[in-house]
Amino acid sequence: MSVTAAEVLAEATSRYGEDLDAEHLGETYQSMIAMAERNAGGVFYTPKPVARAMTTFALEQAIRQDGSGDPQRILRIVACDPSCGCGVFLAAAARLLATHYAGRLFGRQPSAAQVFAVMPTVVMWCVFGIDIDPVAVELARVAVCLETGGTIPPDALLRHIVCGNPLDGDSPPAMEERLGRQEETDD
Repeated sequence: MSVTAAEVLAEATSRYGEDLDAEHLGETYQSMIAMAERNAGGVFYTPKPVARAMTTFALEQAIRQDGSGDPQRILRIVACDPSCGCGVFLAAAARLLATHYAGRLFGRQPSAAQVFAVMPTVVMWCVFGIDIDPVAVELARVAVCLETGGTIPPDALLRHIVCGNPLDGDSPPAMEERLGRQEETDD
């Protein structure tokens, strides 16, 4: 029996209420599908602390390499998860990049409100994902939307977080467009 993203979202909302995040979506999705289906599709959620540590490890070097202090340089970083599942890594990347972007805009230790204020910009410029599971892709869009407090609706991420197989060369169209524009400005 397959489940829909709407069913997972409804169940996760009933379980977690206003505390709903990407980890809860993944955990709920995993609990709602049969073990055989999880094993066949590789559906296993990543705990938030693991996602945060791995994202920090992956992105901090890119952030440190730019010693300019220019906030716009943060927006040049592309965080793409080629197997994004329900978006735990995407949400962690958005938080990390938004914190650094706000830090460069407003000062070393940005407030939570400042990080929240720049989150939509960071999401639209830096965060991309792809997965072969269409339900997980829908849930990843919701997870990233939650990071923006709903200021970016899931439908606005249709070209940022997509269903496809990166092993077949699929990638998010918004990322491809962004990288094409970035190459033009680098020339």
